[in-house]
Amino acid sequence: MRIKFRFADFETVTRSRTCEHPLCTDEDLYRLILELFERHWDGERPLRLIGMGAVLGEASGPPLRQWGLFENPARELKREGLAKLRDKIRERFGDDIVKSEKPE
Repeated sequence: MRIKFRFADFETVTRSRTCEHPLCTDEDLYRLILELFERHWDGERPLRLIGMGAVLGEASGPPLRQWGLFENPARELKREGLAKLRDKIRERFGDDIVKSEKPE
């Protein structure tokens, strides 16, 4: 993931972070970009532009994931399944049809 800040004086700063595992949901992307934003913007300098992007890796099959010791695989798989379903609904009926709460 990467974030770009362009300040009022047109100075441009770009920061990025590599993820340890594939990100599967929009909530995961939101959390990561919010973390980059909060870490690298001081809250003082006026911004004229904020850009965000993701670099997609080549997938040769379903994403592999090693579960953490305290993760609940059933809950995570359900969350990922719901995210895929939400994406399909948005593709068919438009982006505004399904709203998500901001992740905590």
